[in-house]
Amino acid sequence: TPHVRRIFISKNARTEAERARNQELSKIRVHIECWFGRMKNLWKFARDVYTHDHSVFDEHFEVMALLTNEHIRATELGPEDRQY
Repeated sequence: TPHVRRIFISKNARTEAERARNQELSKIRVHIECWFGRMKNLWKFARDVYTHDHSVFDEHFEVMALLTNEHIRATELGPEDRQY
């Protein structure tokens, strides 16, 4: 996934700055996990092991992501999204 922003939370935060950064990132992470939960809830394709040709995985994922975003735009995230 070139050109994709990656964020890592420090497992062993030693300084106060690292702890504060982890706390900020955890707030973002909740929304991301809810989004992936919605995607997995909507599309069986996202719940199963990917058995298709991996050369087209990015295209398949992009379609699921776009459809998930449209679904969220129409219905909003809710408590049931946290189940996944």
